[in-house]
Amino acid sequence: MTGNILEIHRLAQNGETLRRIRCLPGRVTVLRAVKDRELDIYSQVIAGKAVEERFTLLVNDAPFKRDEHALIGFENIELFSNDVTVAGFLKSVVAKPESLESLLLRLGLGGSLERVCRELTPGEQETLQIIAATFTPKKILALHDPFSKVNENWREKLAQLVVDYAAKKNATVLVTKLGFRPQCWVENEYISRVQLEQPRKATIGFGGDASPDANDLIQKLRAEIKSEVSSEVATFSP
Repeated sequence: MTGNILEIHRLAQNGETLRRIRCLPGRVTVLRAVKDRELDIYSQVIAGKAVEERFTLLVNDAPFKRDEHALIGFENIELFSNDVTVAGFLKSVVAKPESLESLLLRLGLGGSLERVCRELTPGEQETLQIIAATFTPKKILALHDPFSKVNENWREKLAQLVVDYAAKKNATVLVTKLGFRPQCWVENEYISRVQLEQPRKATIGFGGDASPDANDLIQKLRAEIKSEVSSEVATFSP
């Protein structure tokens, strides 16, 4: 079964590709970074905001069109009209929303079909959006800091729903930031982690990319070793 491949190209000013990230179907790709600024850059790019760097987004080698995919948790992206109910919202993905009542119950939304979506808590809104997204596997599902707003009683179950969705429906899921780390994602074969910072260059011996403080320590150790060797040579010289 084929799926969508999302490619994120970070470009130099001359158009050269500095970094390429491939988000494969059947996987949840989680971006990681030492500094939040790196994560923010990628989340802004996914959301369509202007950034200083140049990026190109492709889905199966065609331009990424945001309105054709599911983006959840990003700023300035509204998914609910003013008076739509939970049932009305779910009708876009299933003919009979009431058939999802047991799923809603398992994720903390039991008895919510007639509630107005905008009156739900932020965590409930996110849960509802993710549930709806799992019925549209042809769309890329992009999540920014999922689960953090969700009641702790339902976080693990919602995280399990996401990874099951990717694995069983061969869907492509991208997480641009992960504030809450689901236990069910730890050492999970369907979770791919991508470190945004470039790895340090391999070096032989001391030096290389070491920090100034580390280099000072290295030089001090070298001097001490040299001094000790000189003393030994002087002591044992015939």
